[in-house]
Amino acid sequence: FEADLGLLGSAEKLCQQVGDIDVLVDKSDMEKAREALMNHGFQLDSKSYVHDVLHTDSGMAIELHNRLTKEHTGKYNVLDDLKEHIEHNILSVELEIVYLLYHIRKHLTTMGVGLRSIIDIGVYLDKYHNQVDYDKLFSLLEETSLCKLFVNLVHFNEVYLQKKLNAFENDT
Repeated sequence: FEADLGLLGSAEKLCQQVGDIDVLVDKSDMEKAREALMNHGFQLDSKSYVHDVLHTDSGMAIELHNRLTKEHTGKYNVLDDLKEHIEHNILSVELEIVYLLYHIRKHLTTMGVGLRSIIDIGVYLDKYHNQVDYDKLFSLLEETSLCKLFVNLVHFNEVYLQKKLNAFENDT
């Protein structure tokens, strides 16, 4: 486990605008990550099988996640078996899209979803569409039953936000 905790001083100012910082940590490194944060002034609020929540006295919160989903079904295994989708500690663009969709679906079925989440799909596709392997993406979308949601959110972004996303073609 390696982290540059010196960045947290500047991140604390950023947290005045966001609710918390989510950090994905390998399950085997959770204890080391928790201890590193606690050695830098964070206090542990709670622990669960999905994440630990820590905070500073000034209110900065970090969630250490050992998985991306709360699901126990095989439908979203791809989001928790990440080794083949991470390079240089960054999710593949295809898996990032699947995660954004999973997160929207989770909120649609629980507490509702804001327009920002829907726009995030458009913003992400607008920026990264030339890097997407669409065969891989649609395979992941079929595996997670998120294909219809993806198509509808792309359509929403194109029609109502007037974004040309090129989401169904790879022009690289």
